Amino acid sequence: METTENLLNGLYSDKHDFNKHLQAIQSLCQFEEPSKAVREIELYIEELKTKEQNKRKSSVSANTGNGVVNALLYSKTREAEKRQIQLYYVPSGVFPDFPCEQYELVQILGNLLDNAFEYVEGLEREQRSVMLSISEWENKKKIEVRNTYQRKKGKEISISQDKNYSTKSGERRGYGLQNVRAVTQKYHGKFNIFQEDNEFIVEVLF
Repeated sequence: METTENLLNGLYSDKHDFNKHLQAIQSLCQFEEPSKAVREIELYIEELKTKEQNKRKSSVSANTGNGVVNALLYSKTREAEKRQIQLYYVPSGVFPDFPCEQYELVQILGNLLDNAFEYVEGLEREQRSVMLSISEWENKKKIEVRNTYQRKKGKEISISQDKNYSTKSGERRGYGLQNVRAVTQKYHGKFNIFQEDNEFIVEVLF
């Protein structure tokens, strides 16, 4: 439901922006001099094109080959933009045929991205980076989420499979990863957590 609501909010927001641009162009048409009106409209459209191109460079492409996952990523892209996080999706061609149900796949992806978002939001803006890849790897279906990890002085990350493990501090943490592990085990998959240099990585293999 949360994903659906976020998707609808994003669509309504896009519609609102579209109507706003139409109104702006309409007002520009009111110039007494036609040539000036045309020039102002051209400048306005060029500015919109530039903004859209820059937005695409910093946004994930939601064309994964799976409609449900596309909707989820569209929602998460909007969320990442609001939280000033760079979200990247690495396309792999054909979307893998996962053994789990669609809602379980959304649960896995949603929890992994939420966990990564919550961690990087505590970093400097230029360090807030999350990357998702969905692919076939050595005859296995693979989901991998990487996020920037900043090691604090005097502290080392404790990679654990405990149910309350989390990259974040505080009580009642780690249940997102616990849910991911539960779904993974249900289908006899593998759930791995590890660190490479300045990246924290969680992967699911079926």
